[in-house]
Amino acid sequence: MGKKLRQKNFIVDLSEQDLQDLYMIVEKKGVTVSSFVRLAVDERLKKFGHTIAGEI
Repeated sequence: MGKKLRQKNFIVDLSEQDLQDLYMIVEKKGVTVSSFVRLAVDERLKKFGHTIAGEI
């Protein structure tokens, strides 16, 4: 099950364990999960000429 992120036709299925692993990795680096996700999404959107501020 888990959470699904949809980007065009590309679907990533993240299990709860995947999310916990990601959180632990990110927290060790001193970055909050929300800002990490924002940065990742922002980088992705930049390819399409958008920024988070412009999308949300």
